[in-house]
Amino acid sequence: MKKKLYLILPILITICFLSFAAVCNLGQLLNNGESADQLSKEEELQKEIDALKKEEQKLEEEALKKENEENSKEDKNADDSKKEGTDKKDEKPTVTLKIYEGPTYSKSDDACYYRIEAKITGIPSPTIKFSRDDGNGAWGNAKVQINLKKGETCTLSVTATNSKGTANDSIKLVWLY
Repeated sequence: MKKKLYLILPILITICFLSFAAVCNLGQLLNNGESADQLSKEEELQKEIDALKKEEQKLEEEALKKENEENSKEDKNADDSKKEGTDKKDEKPTVTLKIYEGPTYSKSDDACYYRIEAKITGIPSPTIKFSRDDGNGAWGNAKVQINLKKGETCTLSVTATNSKGTANDSIKLVWLY
């Protein structure tokens, strides 16, 4: 019996050893397989990143092209307008008065106010002068405010002048409240 045991025991030890080695190798194979999968995934991701970078570069180049085209168009338009400006001769001024706000009643002042704008043209740009401005220039060079008390009327006139001549316009404003 001991002889059989001595014969079976090394066989069992060898089988156990080989089984253990096979299990260890299987684990290593799985890890290598996972590593290979990971590497292929990383390679795919890197390829996608590279493709995205190339597309981004293309888009940047297209945007730069468009910007350059727009800039060249603007430069051309600026050159054209410069040429037109030098080609155009001086023009006599024109002026038109237009109410852009009012009449508006202000209870605190017991007044009615109008805001009037002068539309002007002419080359060189005309200087303008209003007959009255109760806003003291607060609304800009070509706009005025006229305040009217109860029963008051006002005829606002404007004069536009440049080296080619003078233009006038007037408008009658009345208390409406």
